[in-house]
Amino acid sequence: MEIIKTPKVENVRMLDRYSKTPSQGTLYLTATHLIFVDPDAKKETWVLHMHIANLEKLPLTTTGSPLLIRTKTFLSVTFVIPKERDCHDVFISLQQLSQPSNVQDLYCFSYTPPAEEIQRALCDTYPKHLYVPATASTTTLIGSSRFRSKGRLPVLSYLYKNKASISRCSQPLSGFSARCLEDEKMLNHVLKTNPNAAFMYVINAMANRAAGKGYENESFYENIKFHFLGVENIHVMRNSLSKIVETCEQKNPTMNSFLSGLESSGWLRHIKSILDTSQFIAEALVEGISVVVHCSDGWDRTAQVCSLSSLLLDPFYRTVSGYQLLDATWQLMQQFPLSFQFNEIFLFTIHDHIHSCQFGTFIGNCAKDRLDLRLSEKTYSLWGYMANHLNEYLNPLYTPEESPEVLVPNLLPQNIRFWRGMYCRFESGVHPREPQADLLRATSDHSFSLDEHVKYLSKRISSVTSLISRTVEKKRSKPKKEQLCNNVYLDNKLQYEKTTGRELEPADHDHPLKVEAKSNDSETCSVQDMTKIDDLMKEMDSVAIDWKSLRHATECSCSSALDHLSKKC
Repeated sequence: MEIIKTPKVENVRMLDRYSKTPSQGTLYLTATHLIFVDPDAKKETWVLHMHIANLEKLPLTTTGSPLLIRTKTFLSVTFVIPKERDCHDVFISLQQLSQPSNVQDLYCFSYTPPAEEIQRALCDTYPKHLYVPATASTTTLIGSSRFRSKGRLPVLSYLYKNKASISRCSQPLSGFSARCLEDEKMLNHVLKTNPNAAFMYVINAMANRAAGKGYENESFYENIKFHFLGVENIHVMRNSLSKIVETCEQKNPTMNSFLSGLESSGWLRHIKSILDTSQFIAEALVEGISVVVHCSDGWDRTAQVCSLSSLLLDPFYRTVSGYQLLDATWQLMQQFPLSFQFNEIFLFTIHDHIHSCQFGTFIGNCAKDRLDLRLSEKTYSLWGYMANHLNEYLNPLYTPEESPEVLVPNLLPQNIRFWRGMYCRFESGVHPREPQADLLRATSDHSFSLDEHVKYLSKRISSVTSLISRTVEKKRSKPKKEQLCNNVYLDNKLQYEKTTGRELEPADHDHPLKVEAKSNDSETCSVQDMTKIDDLMKEMDSVAIDWKSLRHATECSCSSALDHLSKKC
């Protein structure tokens, strides 16, 4: 602002009547506040301009020029500014800012509430923090929100590295002939956030363009290309899933009945339509074109395609920390087995706990519901549980350096597969199948165990060598049994009589690692050596060289029954 000539003054001392020690820091002058920051005390003092009741320049001192400020909130504080000129600039600026000459200069006409306050006025089902174009005014945001179903105006969902973005919203409330200038401005603001494209796409994920739902009139929106891509709503999806379950539960299934049931369910067609739409969005962003996505209320189809597009574009969303979807993800995992950090068990676990209600992670339909229910205080998180069992969910084939950054799947119909592991995982027959993923994980665990054991045994080689050398040296240095101190040899008869009372020795009695009982001639190993030898023998047998297949296991080593689904007892 032109009124503020000196926005920042360093080495300012603040004198507070409630504190004996003055604070030293930096004084900032903004359009709305006077802010003093004390970095040593990590303290900030904010004075709203309109709260200033009185300003007074005190007589100049040896330490600087004092400026006394009294506020309408009964705060009295003195700032000692090193240079008199800076003090005068701050004084003049505060006089003008605290007493605006025009009513339009009052704070209320420039005040923008925090994001959470705007969010409450716009849409109570949106998250606490929303990202919208910085150029969009509050009037534009509110007008666009009122024009769209459930108040769900366009907000940022994903920003690609080339400035192209994915935004999501809901459909317009009324028929296709309706018009809203604020919404037109809002989409124009979204378009201008990407300097690399002259137009953007608006994707309507609804299957039927003229289904009685509202949508944008193309003649009112400039530089925007509209596309209708057929993704069915959640009710159709649920009905299709029910048919899949019925097909998998046939008592005497035949090839014809199973394939007929799979076809009539339309489930694979739904998966393909979601993947097709997501791939279209991902390709648009790679080309540098921003996309706004909506369906009816912007909650099921919109969330699916936006999330899946992000997964195609960004390797982060293919990790345990960034993951979001299920069946469509499994389809991609089959085509890109090296690109996903997690395995099928990870998807199973999420799917099961969506319905288990054991954790509070999936309770509530939006952030507001979860906040109202105080789930973070009253329940445990599934992510914490899974973090403690992370090794069960890692894909041993995951090789990010050999994986493409952007996934481009082949979505021909023959490449969309039925997820038997999910929908038929409780199937048991005469010859139950063991998934290749389980075999791979078991092999990986076995190899890792062997590698670790080899490393451990390698570290013990030196101690084993030392123990053997010490034992052999003792053997060499001891006197012969048939020889006495003064080179007097024992009679054979005497030698025989001494040994008749002992039991016969085993064949390996002279092995260098053999520990003999303590005798009269002090030929023995120490108790410490004996312990070391016993430990070494146990270590040699502590690893399983041949692991059994999980399909043949019936119980754990603790004699508890083994659960083949969780791989736990």
